[in-house]
Amino acid sequence: MKNKSIIIKETEIELKKLLKSSKNPKIHMLLLIKIDPQMSFTNIAKVLSKRRATIIEWQKKYKEGEIEKLLYDGRSKNGKIATIRGEVYKDLEKKLKDPETTFRTYLDIKDWLEKKHNIIIKYKTLQKFLKTKFKTKSKVARPRHQKKK
Repeated sequence: MKNKSIIIKETEIELKKLLKSSKNPKIHMLLLIKIDPQMSFTNIAKVLSKRRATIIEWQKKYKEGEIEKLLYDGRSKNGKIATIRGEVYKDLEKKLKDPETTFRTYLDIKDWLEKKHNIIIKYKTLQKFLKTKFKTKSKVARPRHQKKK
């Protein structure tokens, strides 16, 4: 099947720089199309060791939203899909900023997420998420000895 003409807006030099820095097969696909617009889906798939359907899907994504849409897959920088996103994220943000409702520990937040949003998340994952996204700290009063001043 012949490649339906797709107009690649990025220059060949830009694509080569991107490919050099990321080694992403999606960018490699764009570069192949830029070099030879008549290259078939099957040939591109063989060069990249991917399925023809995958190449077609990538081209559709590029047509919809250019290179940003093609490269974005809903994952964070470490490659994992975020558990807390969308409405849950906004709700949690509102709850953390609200001065009337305070969480004493990360366990309180973990329990709240389980009850309200049915999200089961590991304590350490939640702690790391809250520290990076909201700059939170666990502010629990530690027990003190009575004689200490």
